[in-house]
Amino acid sequence: MTKSNSTVVTIELTVDIGGTMLQAEEAICAALNEAGVAATATALTRFDADGEPIDIGGEK
Repeated sequence: MTKSNSTVVTIELTVDIGGTMLQAEEAICAALNEAGVAATATALTRFDADGEPIDIGGEK
């Protein structure tokens, strides 16, 4: 991850597309999955709960 603020994440990727087309596609897919994991982790911090049980209408 290059940088982020509360609502924007900038991700820089380096992908080795050498080898066969299949190897290139797999490398691209793996890099994009990593980017998705990084962006999701950052997004989750915005919604991180304090650990208290959720109580709605007196029920947990």
